[in-house]
Amino acid sequence: MLKKVFAMLTTAVIFTATASFAYAADFTPSVERKSEPAVIQTTNKDGASVDAVIRDKDGNEIASIPGGSLVVTPYSKRDQAADNIKLYLNTAFGQLSDKQLSELTANINDYLSKNSDGLTEEDVVIRDLFDVTMDQTYLDYLNTEGNTITITFDTDYAADMFLMVMTNCDITNGDDWNIIPAENVKRNSDGSVSVTFDKMCPVVFVSDGGQVAIDPNGPSSPQTSDDMNMGIMAVVFIVAAAGGAFVVKKSKKSF
Repeated sequence: MLKKVFAMLTTAVIFTATASFAYAADFTPSVERKSEPAVIQTTNKDGASVDAVIRDKDGNEIASIPGGSLVVTPYSKRDQAADNIKLYLNTAFGQLSDKQLSELTANINDYLSKNSDGLTEEDVVIRDLFDVTMDQTYLDYLNTEGNTITITFDTDYAADMFLMVMTNCDITNGDDWNIIPAENVKRNSDGSVSVTFDKMCPVVFVSDGGQVAIDPNGPSSPQTSDDMNMGIMAVVFIVAAAGGAFVVKKSKKSF
Protein backbone atom coordinates (compact mmCIF):
# COMPACT_ATOMS: atom_id res chain seq x y z
CA MET A 1 0.00 0.00 0.00
CA LEU A 2 2.75 2.43 0.96
CA LYS A 3 4.53 1.70 -2.31
CA LYS A 4 1.44 2.69 -4.25
CA VAL A 5 1.04 5.88 -2.25
CA PHE A 6 4.72 6.72 -2.79
CA ALA A 7 4.41 6.15 -6.55
CA MET A 8 1.29 8.30 -6.75
CA LEU A 9 2.94 11.03 -4.72
CA THR A 10 6.02 11.00 -6.94
CA THR A 11 3.92 11.29 -10.09
CA ALA A 12 1.80 14.10 -8.67
CA VAL A 13 4.81 16.09 -7.49
CA ILE A 14 6.62 15.78 -10.82
CA PHE A 15 3.49 16.76 -12.73
CA THR A 16 2.93 19.78 -10.50
CA ALA A 17 6.54 20.93 -10.74
CA THR A 18 6.74 20.63 -14.51
CA ALA A 19 3.30 22.17 -15.02
CA SER A 20 4.38 25.28 -13.14
CA PHE A 21 6.76 26.13 -15.97
CA ALA A 22 4.25 25.65 -18.77
CA TYR A 23 2.69 29.05 -18.30
CA ALA A 24 5.78 31.16 -19.04
CA ALA A 25 6.58 32.59 -22.44
CA ASP A 26 9.12 30.47 -24.31
CA PHE A 27 12.62 31.78 -24.99
CA THR A 28 15.21 30.51 -27.43
CA PRO A 29 18.12 28.94 -25.52
CA SER A 30 20.49 31.67 -26.75
CA VAL A 31 18.57 34.66 -25.42
CA GLU A 32 20.50 34.72 -22.12
CA ARG A 33 23.87 35.02 -23.86
CA LYS A 34 23.00 36.56 -27.20
CA SER A 35 24.71 39.78 -28.29
CA GLU A 36 22.70 42.81 -29.27
CA PRO A 37 21.48 43.10 -32.86
CA ALA A 38 23.80 45.59 -34.53
CA VAL A 39 22.36 48.87 -35.80
CA ILE A 40 22.68 49.31 -39.55
CA GLN A 41 23.23 52.95 -40.42
CA THR A 42 21.00 54.91 -42.75
CA THR A 43 21.37 58.21 -44.64
CA ASN A 44 19.82 61.46 -43.47
CA LYS A 45 18.53 64.27 -45.67
CA ASP A 46 22.03 65.73 -45.96
CA GLY A 47 23.49 62.44 -47.22
CA ALA A 48 25.37 61.69 -43.99
CA SER A 49 25.49 58.20 -42.47
CA VAL A 50 23.62 58.13 -39.17
CA ASP A 51 22.25 55.55 -36.75
CA ALA A 52 18.64 56.59 -37.32
CA VAL A 53 16.34 59.46 -38.24
CA ILE A 54 13.52 60.96 -36.18
CA ARG A 55 10.51 62.11 -38.18
CA ASP A 56 7.34 63.97 -37.34
CA LYS A 57 3.81 62.73 -38.02
CA ASP A 58 4.03 63.99 -41.61
CA GLY A 59 7.27 62.12 -42.32
CA ASN A 60 9.51 65.15 -42.19
CA GLU A 61 13.00 64.62 -40.81
CA ILE A 62 13.48 66.65 -37.65
CA ALA A 63 16.62 65.10 -36.19
CA SER A 64 19.20 62.46 -37.02
CA ILE A 65 21.09 60.28 -34.54
CA PRO A 66 24.88 60.36 -35.15
CA GLY A 67 26.65 57.06 -35.65
CA GLY A 68 27.36 55.26 -32.38
CA SER A 69 24.79 57.28 -30.42
CA LEU A 70 22.14 54.58 -30.20
CA VAL A 71 22.79 52.28 -27.26
CA VAL A 72 21.45 48.74 -27.70
CA THR A 73 21.89 46.56 -24.62
CA PRO A 74 20.97 42.86 -24.77
CA TYR A 75 19.84 40.94 -21.72
CA SER A 76 23.18 39.12 -21.73
CA LYS A 77 25.03 42.40 -21.00
CA ARG A 78 22.66 43.82 -18.42
CA ASP A 79 25.24 43.65 -15.62
CA GLN A 80 27.55 46.00 -17.53
CA ALA A 81 24.78 48.52 -18.25
CA ALA A 82 23.58 51.55 -16.34
CA ASP A 83 21.47 50.74 -13.29
CA ASN A 84 18.19 51.81 -14.89
CA ILE A 85 18.78 49.69 -18.01
CA LYS A 86 19.77 46.71 -15.88
CA LEU A 87 16.54 47.15 -13.91
CA TYR A 88 14.48 47.37 -17.11
CA LEU A 89 15.99 44.22 -18.60
CA ASN A 90 15.75 42.18 -15.41
CA THR A 91 12.15 43.28 -14.95
CA ALA A 92 11.32 42.44 -18.56
CA PHE A 93 12.93 39.03 -18.28
CA GLY A 94 10.99 38.33 -15.09
CA GLN A 95 7.68 39.33 -16.64
CA LEU A 96 8.26 37.25 -19.76
CA SER A 97 9.48 34.26 -17.76
CA ASP A 98 6.49 34.26 -15.42
CA LYS A 99 3.58 34.66 -17.81
CA GLN A 100 2.24 33.65 -21.17
CA LEU A 101 2.42 36.25 -23.91
CA SER A 102 -1.39 36.42 -23.97
CA GLU A 103 -1.30 37.53 -20.34
CA LEU A 104 1.11 40.33 -21.24
CA THR A 105 -0.59 41.58 -24.38
CA ALA A 106 -4.29 40.99 -24.93
CA ASN A 107 -4.31 41.14 -28.73
CA ILE A 108 -1.60 38.58 -29.53
CA ASN A 109 -3.99 35.98 -30.93
CA ASP A 110 -5.65 38.54 -33.16
CA TYR A 111 -2.22 39.69 -34.37
CA LEU A 112 -1.09 36.13 -35.08
CA SER A 113 -4.27 35.31 -37.00
CA LYS A 114 -3.81 38.36 -39.22
CA ASN A 115 -0.04 38.32 -39.70
CA SER A 116 1.12 34.69 -39.65
CA ASP A 117 0.44 31.49 -41.50
CA GLY A 118 -1.70 29.89 -38.83
CA LEU A 119 0.69 30.31 -35.91
CA THR A 120 -0.66 30.20 -32.35
CA GLU A 121 0.82 31.49 -29.12
CA GLU A 122 2.29 28.03 -28.45
CA ASP A 123 4.23 28.16 -31.73
CA VAL A 124 6.25 31.31 -31.09
CA VAL A 125 9.35 32.03 -29.01
CA ILE A 126 11.17 35.10 -27.77
CA ARG A 127 14.37 35.24 -29.76
CA ASP A 128 15.87 38.56 -28.62
CA LEU A 129 15.46 40.74 -25.53
CA PHE A 130 17.25 44.09 -25.46
CA ASP A 131 16.92 47.74 -24.47
CA VAL A 132 17.37 50.71 -26.80
CA THR A 133 18.16 54.25 -25.70
CA MET A 134 20.03 57.38 -26.74
CA ASP A 135 21.12 60.77 -25.41
CA GLN A 136 18.46 62.85 -23.69
CA THR A 137 18.65 65.51 -26.40
CA TYR A 138 17.35 63.05 -28.96
CA LEU A 139 14.91 61.47 -26.51
CA ASP A 140 13.31 64.90 -26.13
CA TYR A 141 12.72 65.01 -29.88
CA LEU A 142 11.17 61.55 -29.80
CA ASN A 143 8.98 62.34 -26.82
CA THR A 144 7.08 64.90 -28.88
CA GLU A 145 3.70 63.41 -29.78
CA GLY A 146 3.57 62.08 -33.31
CA ASN A 147 7.33 61.78 -33.71
CA THR A 148 8.87 58.40 -34.49
CA ILE A 149 12.27 56.83 -35.04
CA THR A 150 13.07 54.02 -37.47
CA ILE A 151 15.98 51.76 -36.56
CA THR A 152 17.37 49.05 -38.80
CA PHE A 153 18.76 46.02 -36.97
CA ASP A 154 21.13 43.46 -38.45
CA THR A 155 19.56 40.05 -37.95
CA ASP A 156 19.97 36.58 -39.41
CA TYR A 157 16.26 36.00 -39.86
CA ALA A 158 15.12 34.39 -43.07
CA ALA A 159 13.00 36.74 -45.16
CA ASP A 160 9.94 34.51 -44.77
CA MET A 161 10.33 33.93 -41.02
CA PHE A 162 7.53 35.29 -38.87
CA LEU A 163 8.62 38.22 -36.73
CA MET A 164 6.64 40.13 -34.13
CA VAL A 165 8.13 43.04 -32.18
CA MET A 166 6.92 43.93 -28.69
CA THR A 167 7.84 46.74 -26.29
CA ASN A 168 7.06 47.78 -22.74
CA CYS A 169 7.82 51.46 -22.23
CA ASP A 170 6.43 51.55 -18.70
CA ILE A 171 8.30 48.45 -17.60
CA THR A 172 8.67 49.31 -13.90
CA ASN A 173 4.98 50.10 -13.47
CA GLY A 174 3.36 47.10 -15.09
CA ASP A 175 3.57 44.15 -17.45
CA ASP A 176 1.51 45.59 -20.30
CA TRP A 177 3.48 44.78 -23.45
CA ASN A 178 2.51 46.37 -26.75
CA ILE A 179 2.86 44.81 -30.18
CA ILE A 180 4.42 47.10 -32.77
CA PRO A 181 1.96 47.29 -35.71
CA ALA A 182 2.98 45.03 -38.58
CA GLU A 183 3.24 48.00 -40.95
CA ASN A 184 5.98 49.42 -38.71
CA VAL A 185 8.13 46.28 -38.98
CA LYS A 186 9.79 46.10 -42.39
CA ARG A 187 11.69 42.99 -43.45
CA ASN A 188 14.59 43.78 -45.75
CA SER A 189 16.11 41.57 -48.44
CA ASP A 190 19.49 41.47 -46.67
CA GLY A 191 17.95 39.83 -43.58
CA SER A 192 17.80 43.05 -41.57
CA VAL A 193 14.62 44.47 -40.09
CA SER A 194 13.59 48.12 -39.84
CA VAL A 195 11.35 48.92 -36.88
CA THR A 196 9.56 52.22 -36.27
CA PHE A 197 9.20 53.17 -32.60
CA ASP A 198 7.54 56.09 -30.86
CA LYS A 199 9.52 55.57 -27.64
CA MET A 200 12.78 53.98 -26.51
CA CYS A 201 12.37 51.05 -24.13
CA PRO A 202 12.89 47.27 -23.74
CA VAL A 203 12.21 45.35 -26.94
CA VAL A 204 11.60 41.69 -27.72
CA PHE A 205 11.70 39.97 -31.09
CA VAL A 206 9.24 37.07 -31.25
CA SER A 207 9.55 34.51 -34.04
CA ASP A 208 8.30 31.13 -35.21
CA GLY A 209 9.88 28.59 -32.86
CA GLY A 210 9.67 25.92 -35.52
CA GLN A 211 12.15 27.84 -37.68
CA VAL A 212 14.70 28.46 -34.95
CA ALA A 213 17.78 26.24 -35.01
CA ILE A 214 18.57 25.08 -31.47
CA ASP A 215 22.16 24.34 -30.51
CA PRO A 216 21.99 21.40 -28.07
CA ASN A 217 25.26 22.61 -26.53
CA GLY A 218 24.07 26.19 -26.22
CA PRO A 219 22.97 28.04 -23.08
CA SER A 220 19.76 27.05 -21.36
CA SER A 221 16.51 28.95 -21.63
CA PRO A 222 14.65 30.19 -18.53
CA GLN A 223 12.44 27.13 -18.56
CA THR A 224 15.39 24.73 -18.55
CA SER A 225 17.99 26.54 -16.44
CA ASP A 226 17.73 28.17 -13.02
CA ASP A 227 13.95 27.99 -12.61
CA MET A 228 13.77 24.44 -13.91
CA ASN A 229 16.71 23.34 -11.77
CA MET A 230 15.00 24.75 -8.69
CA GLY A 231 11.85 22.87 -9.62
CA ILE A 232 13.75 19.63 -10.09
CA MET A 233 15.51 20.12 -6.76
CA ALA A 234 12.13 20.65 -5.11
CA VAL A 235 10.81 17.47 -6.67
CA VAL A 236 13.87 15.51 -5.56
CA PHE A 237 13.60 16.90 -2.04
CA ILE A 238 9.91 16.09 -1.69
CA VAL A 239 10.24 12.66 -3.23
CA ALA A 240 13.28 11.92 -1.08
CA ALA A 241 11.37 13.00 2.01
CA ALA A 242 8.47 10.79 1.05
CA GLY A 243 10.86 7.92 0.39
CA GLY A 244 12.48 8.49 3.76
CA ALA A 245 9.12 8.32 5.48
CA PHE A 246 8.42 5.09 3.64
CA VAL A 247 11.76 3.61 4.74
CA VAL A 248 11.25 4.64 8.34
CA LYS A 249 7.77 3.19 8.37
CA LYS A 250 9.00 -0.02 6.83
CA SER A 251 11.89 -0.24 9.27
CA LYS A 252 9.60 0.18 12.25
CA LYS A 253 7.42 -2.56 10.93
CA SER A 254 10.34 -5.01 10.73
CA PHE A 255 11.17 -4.75 14.45
